[in-house]
Amino acid sequence: RPASPHPGLGEAKAYAKYRKQMHYQHVAEKVREVAKKRVEKIMEISDWNEKQDAVDELFETVVLELKVKEDILGKHPEFGKWVERGLEEYLQTMNKKDKEDTQSTKQNDEASDQEAVPLFMDCYNAEEGEKVIVPSILNPLQPHRHDGPGRMVEEWQISAHKKTKRILLRECTRSIARVLEGNESSRIFVHGRRGVGKSAVLASVVASARKSGHIVLYLPDGDRLRKNGFFITPNAQREGMFDLPDLSQEACDQLITNHADDLAGMEADKATMEFYFKDTQLKRIPDYSGESMSLLDLLKYAQERKNHAPMCYSIVVDRLMKQDQKPFLMVMDEFNCYYDYGHYFHMAHDEDVRD
Repeated sequence: RPASPHPGLGEAKAYAKYRKQMHYQHVAEKVREVAKKRVEKIMEISDWNEKQDAVDELFETVVLELKVKEDILGKHPEFGKWVERGLEEYLQTMNKKDKEDTQSTKQNDEASDQEAVPLFMDCYNAEEGEKVIVPSILNPLQPHRHDGPGRMVEEWQISAHKKTKRILLRECTRSIARVLEGNESSRIFVHGRRGVGKSAVLASVVASARKSGHIVLYLPDGDRLRKNGFFITPNAQREGMFDLPDLSQEACDQLITNHADDLAGMEADKATMEFYFKDTQLKRIPDYSGESMSLLDLLKYAQERKNHAPMCYSIVVDRLMKQDQKPFLMVMDEFNCYYDYGHYFHMAHDEDVRD
C-alpha cells in the first residue's frame, strides 16, 4: 500500500480523502464478513418474493448490526452510506460470479440462475449531475410535494453511489419484459396490494424499455390526470368528445424530450391529419405540406399552440401504434383512477355547471 499523504506537508485534503477511503474499505470488509453466509442462504431461496423480502431485510439489519460492532466508526455521518455501498458492491460481485459459474449450463438453467440474485440498472446521466433526484429517463416522474423528496426515490437512493442512480430490477419487471419482447400481449395489467411496489415496477419497466430502444409514453399519476383535467374543450371533429389541451401538451412535451431522435423520419399522412384536424385548422399549420407532416414537427407545433395540442397528440399516438419502425409502449400508473369520477366541467358537457 502506498504511503498516505501527510497533512503536515500541505496535503490536508488529500489526506482526508485517503482516510475516508480507508474507512470505507474497512467497512466494506466487515460487510462481506457479516453478509456472506446470509447472501448464500438468500440465493438458495426459490420463491422470488421471499428472496426480495430477504434482500430488503438484509440491507436494514447489516447497517444496524455493524453500528453496534463499530463503536467509533459507527458514529460517522457517512457510515450508513458506506455499509449500503459495500453491501451493494458485494451483491454485484456475487451476481457476476453467479453468471460466470452458469455459462456452461443449458439456456433454461442459465435464465433461472440469473434471477437468483438482485439485478440493478444504472440510470445516471452525467449531464444532469448528482443533484437531480429523479433520473431523466423516468420523465415525467417528478418529486412529489407531499410524499417527501420523490416517489420511489428509495429505488435509486438505496445505492450509496451518487453516480449510478441504480434501481432494482424485480422478477416481476423481467416477466413483463419477456412478454413485451415476445409480443405475447398488447395489454399487461399489474396488480397487487398497496405498497408492494407496483409503481416501482412500472418505473423500472419504463427505464429498461427506454434503454432498450422503445418509445415510451409514461403517465405516472392517474389521479392527477383525473383531477387536473378540469379545462376541457369540445372536439371540433367528433361530437360528444372533449379535448384536454393542458394535459395533451404535457404528453407532447414528454415525447419530444425523451424520444426526439427515435421519432426522426416518422410522418403522419394526409388521411390521418384530416381525421383529427378540420380543414380550417390544417391551413393554419405552417409546416403542413398538404400531404404529410413529420411527427416531430407536430409535437413542436403542439408546444406552440396549446389549443391544437390534443389533435397533435392523437395523431402522434395513432401513428406510433400503427408503425413498426420502433416498438411503442404506453405505461399508465394508478389506472384504477380512470374509473373514478372526473373533475371535468364545460357548458356543453354539464348543463348544470355554474360560474
